[in-house]
Amino acid sequence: ISPELSLELGNKNVVVAGQEKEIRKPRRVLVVSELAYVKRWHWDVMLGNSWKRLQEYINEIRVPIIVQPDLFIACAEGACDYLKQKSQCINLTESKLTRLRHTPPLQCYFAYVPEDKNVRYRFQHSLNFLKQEPFISVLDLDVYDAFLRTDQDAVLLPGLLFSAPTSISDGWIGAGFYGTQATNHIISKFTVDYMPWLKKPIPIDFPSMQSTFYVHKSKIKPFIDVLLNATLTVYKYGFTKDYCNNVITSIPAVQKFQKKLNKPIECKWDLWHQGVASLYGTRIAVLYVLNSPKVTDALDDMHLSGKGPLHSHIQVHLLTAKHLISQTFNWRSDPSGFCDENKTLDKFKAVETIKMHENNKADNFGFIRMLKQYELVLNRKVRLNKDKRVYVTCLLVDYFRERCVANLRVKQ
Repeated sequence: ISPELSLELGNKNVVVAGQEKEIRKPRRVLVVSELAYVKRWHWDVMLGNSWKRLQEYINEIRVPIIVQPDLFIACAEGACDYLKQKSQCINLTESKLTRLRHTPPLQCYFAYVPEDKNVRYRFQHSLNFLKQEPFISVLDLDVYDAFLRTDQDAVLLPGLLFSAPTSISDGWIGAGFYGTQATNHIISKFTVDYMPWLKKPIPIDFPSMQSTFYVHKSKIKPFIDVLLNATLTVYKYGFTKDYCNNVITSIPAVQKFQKKLNKPIECKWDLWHQGVASLYGTRIAVLYVLNSPKVTDALDDMHLSGKGPLHSHIQVHLLTAKHLISQTFNWRSDPSGFCDENKTLDKFKAVETIKMHENNKADNFGFIRMLKQYELVLNRKVRLNKDKRVYVTCLLVDYFRERCVANLRVKQ
């Protein structure tokens, strides 16, 4: 790979002199996620759909990949049976686990991980599997060089094949809004009050971030330990009546925020919200465990605003857009708004269906901009792999097309 091409692929860590050998030997990484049965459509439309497309993409490109990913899904009751029916992933049994080191890459695995019924925080399930079997055994095998934790309502992009953290740049974190400047001060104060074992203050000036993390193997175990501990501690102690009414309001940065807001301080988004305790826990783990963490729009970037070639982007989290799309189109169960009478994709009907639902809220999430790309893709006026907005749009078009074909088969 030439330095120019490698830079275009967004993998600056492997183009410096003396690392040609590392380029020739691709790194193995494991993408990990949790799937609940009620969220199975996230797999069909987003994560699973993008994984399938990524495998096809590898056969289309003419450059060697630098990263060889596998995908691991921790599934709750019912979700494992659903994945088995889809025949897209392999059940990671104990016998397959022992052969993992010698198994070719680009595999998708799933394993049943029971949910703790006593856990009150609903997002805790999406993290607990990191401390349960079989993931613990996967870590102990030392097969993978880095681990990317993502949600199911995310799309994997081709940059996953070309870039991964190293022992030097030991962790990358998704870009996005997580709270106000005052939130940074609350987290710093909270760790002093309830997590003295950290033994060092949490920096206040670290950039805003989201919850997707991509961590080198040298840091993954302590990162997981702090992440789970911090999330549970924040959830349990950070939102009591006393902490919200007395402790938080005593912080100078919060008092300054209150004056600007000109109304009483409450423990709500976007200042301090119990519903995103895992996001605060992730921030604590990032700042305590990682030596050189980097916030990057190659991850998360919910508004699809990141610049650069497609190969410089690894994943995008459709956290907000999925609600808009799902509520507006009911696309999961009925793609009729995108099909003609023969149940084949009707591009003109598809575009008109989307146009019917244009609104200001959609524009805030960049969905109208995606609509313009949708039209160009359907009319074959833009390269499918031009940038990540086009790439994500293509995934949606492919989903509609597949649903139309599936309905046609049922009709016949």
